[in-house]
Amino acid sequence: MDTLPILDYDSKEAMIEATTSLDKLHLLLAIRKIACRDHQIDLKQWLLMGKLYLDSVGNALVCDKEESPAKKFPGIPKVLTLDEYREYAKTHTTNGPWYFSVSPTLIPNSHDTCPECGKPWTIDNFFDVIYTIEKDQNQFNQRVIRHEKCHQRWLAKKTKKLFKKIFREAGFKDFSIKATKNLYGQGPYNAPWYKVKTDCIEILIGWRSKVISIQSSHPQINFVELFSDENVTKETNLIHAWGEEKCIEYLKRIKESIS
Repeated sequence: MDTLPILDYDSKEAMIEATTSLDKLHLLLAIRKIACRDHQIDLKQWLLMGKLYLDSVGNALVCDKEESPAKKFPGIPKVLTLDEYREYAKTHTTNGPWYFSVSPTLIPNSHDTCPECGKPWTIDNFFDVIYTIEKDQNQFNQRVIRHEKCHQRWLAKKTKKLFKKIFREAGFKDFSIKATKNLYGQGPYNAPWYKVKTDCIEILIGWRSKVISIQSSHPQINFVELFSDENVTKETNLIHAWGEEKCIEYLKRIKESIS
């Protein structure tokens, strides 16, 4: 692993060096943690590459993509103290706030690779990361990281496979399934919804947080009447199913009601 002088954890030179590789960045962050935790040193606040904020207690926080300094100011220097950034922002904009939102982040290691595309992370794209908790082959939880677009492709495939399974188990044999816009919300953690065409009904289905939204405008279906015994969110053309088993149960009832 590349090294930095052990005491050089809060200078501009150290920050510039840390922006040259993931190994150097990880080493810098580890030293800053030790300086604050073990020696109670009050650290300077830094902004690196317009995307990563280092606070005074050793944390590294990623800037919100939509309002990051890197997006607001494409020519921003790679390394600025927080005070320097404030002054830079004031002289480079005439409207809009200088501040930015941050959140905890997982910074990949240089040896990590995305399981979807097989490509590694570098100092230039380390902020392009989405992580999920998944079961390994022994059913233990493990953290898996992917690039954002790779995560979206993986999530779409996973969700499509689940809904195809659900429709088959509900008794639908011949059907087509096509991805469409998620009507609950957009974002990297939101899978597409799917239009499912069967020989007897067309259904729009998709995850809405922890429930599965089932919608149809079929003239023979009134979800309020058909599911009068179910204490869940429902309207004339939609019902929410709490999980896979309930979704299969509802689809079976829908199929039986129009057969």
